[in-house]
Amino acid sequence: MKNLNLLAIVLLLALTSCSESKKSEKSSYKKYPFKSAVIEYTVSGNSTGTKTTYIADYGYKQAELSEITTNIMGMKSTEKKDVITIGSNINTIDHQTKKVITTNNPFAEKYAENVGEDYIKTGEDVLIALGFKKSGTESVLGKECTIWKGMNTIWTWKGLVLKSETNIMGMTVAETATSIKTDINVPSSKFEIPSNYSVQEAPEMEGLNDVFSEFEDAKDELTSEDKEMIKQVQNMSFEDFEKMMKKEDPEVSDEEIKTAFRMMQLLPKN
Repeated sequence: MKNLNLLAIVLLLALTSCSESKKSEKSSYKKYPFKSAVIEYTVSGNSTGTKTTYIADYGYKQAELSEITTNIMGMKSTEKKDVITIGSNINTIDHQTKKVITTNNPFAEKYAENVGEDYIKTGEDVLIALGFKKSGTESVLGKECTIWKGMNTIWTWKGLVLKSETNIMGMTVAETATSIKTDINVPSSKFEIPSNYSVQEAPEMEGLNDVFSEFEDAKDELTSEDKEMIKQVQNMSFEDFEKMMKKEDPEVSDEEIKTAFRMMQLLPKN
């Protein structure tokens, strides 16, 4: 392949794969081992309130309904927001403004493509792609959870986040599950978008179109060796991937490495 380094190959294949495979099929989608669930949370810290998560069709449909009050330097504000994910579509609903922002779920294809694979491993691959690392175990609601540390700290059980702690600029917010019920009836209305709200698409990820255009003409130049290399690095841990990338290009930035690794995780494994 002419003048394309390893990072370029990774980005090219990932972008090509994502552009050609937008649809995640409901029949093959499996994010959780249970078909449905309802989880209730309390929110504490600088923000207080409640959140309820509804899950249907093994995670193909998921709705997070929250009402949160934030206190910053004595100034309080309350936000009522829903995030409804159906397959590859994420809809963020602001009830104050009556607006809906839609965007693409970048990890939907991974759950749809990995038919028959371990759902826990698939979920862990997604977390690793987001830069998280395992950091022990702890019980939440009597469930043995794996602790993951990254941009925040989360406690997961069978793919569900039962607890999270976020620290930003001296502010701390914690979400803790208080109730969890699985394989129960979840009303379809929980996944509906209000018909009288305005809907708009979120802008494309900045720079993504430029990157794709830059490599579009080169995609046909991928050799069998290039493709074999991709297969070999797909199963690397983030630490090994990072070492390889820095050896290939000492000047590559941490953000470029993280972006390349995230995109690598989206590629279907052959």
